Amino acid sequence: MSRTIAVKGVGSLRLKPDYVVIGLELEAKDEVYERAMSLSSERIDELTKALTEVGFGKDELKTTGFHVRADYRSEQNDKGNYVQVFDGYVCHTSLKLSFDLEMQKLGETISAIGSCRGAPEMNISFTVKEPASRMNARTRSMHSSRSSFSNRISTPASRSFSSEKSSSSAS
Repeated sequence: MSRTIAVKGVGSLRLKPDYVVIGLELEAKDEVYERAMSLSSERIDELTKALTEVGFGKDELKTTGFHVRADYRSEQNDKGNYVQVFDGYVCHTSLKLSFDLEMQKLGETISAIGSCRGAPEMNISFTVKEPASRMNARTRSMHSSRSSFSNRISTPASRSFSSEKSSSSAS
């Protein structure tokens, strides 16, 4: 006569971050389009140089977006009305830098970015590099533990327990 205990439950999985993604936003503005573009290029070059000095390759800084817009400011005219006045061209560049999480490298990277005259806006995200493979490894470990638990309790029991009844019944 075999006895079975069925266990149902809900689990959660927590993974320690192992990867950093730094989002950067650079803007360059000038009244002349060509100078705005040149200034934008100089700021990207300065940022790239600062990052290579702390160990990154030139190809590790990725451009994720670029656009140019005409900028306007409001001014009051001689009749007291506000009018839009051209204020220059703004080149906006979005960049991304990703690397394995090492706190010393992260600190050096933030310092290098902060030293740039272009003063890029920075957004730092901590994430998991390959969540699917790490989750699969944890799931395999859980299944292994469940099999081990199942093997340990396969000996005959004197009572049978059912999750559908509120009391146990003797055999």
